[in-house]
Amino acid sequence: MSTRAKLTLAGSILFTVGIVYGVHHMQQSEREAMRAGLALEEEKYQRKQKNTQELQEQQQLRAYLEQGQEVKSKS
Repeated sequence: MSTRAKLTLAGSILFTVGIVYGVHHMQQSEREAMRAGLALEEEKYQRKQKNTQELQEQQQLRAYLEQGQEVKSKS
């Protein structure tokens, strides 16, 4: 095998290894981003549940406080 053929083969192998590594690295990055997105969605869901619960508590408290008072409309 000539030197030129060996260099071409080595270059092709290095190029292929580089492409495989690059694709693998991109997949890992995408996978991590997806996991982070899921964690963020879970956090948002928990906050929404908490806010909904607080709203219900506030509505119950308001209804309780309004029972003993006469509320006049502003219109």
